[in-house]
Amino acid sequence: MPSDHTLRLLIAEDSLNDAERLVSVLRNVGYAVRPTRTDDGEALQAALHGQAQDILICAPGLTDLPLDEALRVIQQSGHDLGVLVLTEAEDPELRREVMAMGVADLVTKADPDHFRYVVDREFAALQARRAQRRLEAALSESERRCENLLESSRDAIAYVHDGMHIYANHAYAERFGLDDREEVEGMPLLDLIAPTEQADFRERFRAYARDGETSAEIATRLRDANGEERDAHVVLTEGSWDGEHATQILIRGQQQNDDALAERLEHLSRQDMLTGLLNRNHFLTHLGKRLTSNHAEEAGTQHGLLYLRIDRSDTIQHNLGIGALDQVIADTADCLEAQLPEGAAPARYADTAFVALLPGANVHDALAVAESVREAASRQTSDVDGHTVNKTVSVGIAMIGDNVATAEQAVNLAAEAMDQAAREGGDRVHLHQGAAEAGDDTSALGPRLEKALSDGLIECLYQPVVGLGDDAPARYQLHYRLSDDDGLVDQATLSKAAAEAGLATALDRYILDAGLRALAGQGGDGPSLFVPVCADSLADAGFETLVAAALDEHGLRPRQLIIELRESVAITQFMQIGRIAEAFSRAGIGLCLTEFGTGLDSFRILYNLPVGFVRLDPVLLEDLYAGRGADDHLNKLASAAHEAECLIIAEGLTEAVHIARLWQLNIDLMQGEFLQGPAPAMDYDFAGMVI
Repeated sequence: MPSDHTLRLLIAEDSLNDAERLVSVLRNVGYAVRPTRTDDGEALQAALHGQAQDILICAPGLTDLPLDEALRVIQQSGHDLGVLVLTEAEDPELRREVMAMGVADLVTKADPDHFRYVVDREFAALQARRAQRRLEAALSESERRCENLLESSRDAIAYVHDGMHIYANHAYAERFGLDDREEVEGMPLLDLIAPTEQADFRERFRAYARDGETSAEIATRLRDANGEERDAHVVLTEGSWDGEHATQILIRGQQQNDDALAERLEHLSRQDMLTGLLNRNHFLTHLGKRLTSNHAEEAGTQHGLLYLRIDRSDTIQHNLGIGALDQVIADTADCLEAQLPEGAAPARYADTAFVALLPGANVHDALAVAESVREAASRQTSDVDGHTVNKTVSVGIAMIGDNVATAEQAVNLAAEAMDQAAREGGDRVHLHQGAAEAGDDTSALGPRLEKALSDGLIECLYQPVVGLGDDAPARYQLHYRLSDDDGLVDQATLSKAAAEAGLATALDRYILDAGLRALAGQGGDGPSLFVPVCADSLADAGFETLVAAALDEHGLRPRQLIIELRESVAITQFMQIGRIAEAFSRAGIGLCLTEFGTGLDSFRILYNLPVGFVRLDPVLLEDLYAGRGADDHLNKLASAAHEAECLIIAEGLTEAVHIARLWQLNIDLMQGEFLQGPAPAMDYDFAGMVI
């Protein structure tokens, strides 16, 4: 399942609860879902207008939106999206009928696993089709630009197929005394070779084609239209023209012999000027060649790929200026290069991000190198105008072999691992786990989690939640992860594994006790703490009593605890959640809905549950931070939340520039790496944060 894309889902279904259950199924396996309910043809047209959608789930027999009308609207819109028909039970005859109409598949409400796998398949197929169209468009544009460059080039260039010219630029025609390049097209290449050289040229040209070389250079004599001959070098290069295999012909007069200058220019073209490392483009080319070799004669070879980024670099630039940050970047590059083994290829990939290819490294080698880099970077200091600057780095690792097709895909895997390390507080190493990391295989974690709960190996971290207004009280959100001899397991994976192993309530009780114990350590009238819990815990009749006893044991006030619950769970299990939510409200315990704002009826839940806080869905905030026009929807959510007397939380803040946008949208609270990532202690200076 792709983890780096939002799934934009259209749902045509009479039952709101059934629609919410479908959305919940997809969110539970890691999809960032943006659902939209469509009741009729006009609503479907509106949803398709100006916004790419991914999948339509349509119930058959809808009065206001028959299946054939839905398919017609989609076809007329010009959009490409998958269509699934949703039924109560299996119906093979209906499946054949709707697939003949162009529907991708039939799914049932009774089989959520099959539904999820079909969505996986159709979403992946849709992304592949879109990627192919982008590549085709890029290829067409590249060919157009190349043709323009050929036309304007002062080098004599032509393309030949089966020994015949199929293209020649103006410089090539002029080289042979011809007024129009079209006079060359259709002419045999040998006609432009001096008679005394034709036999030798023919043999060498055939040898080039026979040996499968990608390029060759032949010294020969050419003859122009006037019969004049001159020495020249003919460079043959494998190529294509109009989709057909062809050989590119480049004619040089006098051979250039300034090897030192050529080598210097080549070196500069692949070097990052600030750090001296490889630049991004050359690294991607180098990595691409490695991958090509892997898919050919070196199949089975494994490499390690590191992606590291300087933690909280924005703070360094804000406090000391861009010159200081440049010095820290250069020092980090030196540190990286010093820790890498011989044969590694380090590069500066982005402003404060670096990559390094470890050829032939296994998992243990890559982990050891990454940890060495992380540790060395944390010890390194930079001297900037008398200021000593310390820093840490987050390092992601991806093991690559024949599991990726392109260099960009390989780097993205390592970058995802780095992002996870940064989310966990930075100054750490994270290994990308492939499909298991996307949540596809967590069954093996059950015994490991059970042992971790017994041995106290679940680590709790605390991230400050900061107010945009004056005198906002101190608040933290609890994060957790498993940390044992086998490495780290992030919160999302751990939560899913706990649910599959029947340990979800045990995990909730563990982190609740650990969080309240840490909260009690703050002393006096301490901060409030957001603690995530699952639906099973809230449905447990004894959970209310357990929470009250835990608060009493640690000497805490009920207002210091805020229970977090996903919006989709609150909607689909409203009756069960409503009972305990009311009880918590009467006791003074807060309730926060997370992943808020992308449900099919987010507004309704605000008026039916005693909610004090809503945490906006990260998908909405990604759209906002990226400038993709989420303002209108966020304004509506903010108005509804404030009308229901709820405070709104925006997470994922990485840059100071976004604070002004949050202020304009009347967001109440914020959190993110820009302020502080999750940390082992509740030690954030709320008084020092001036908005």
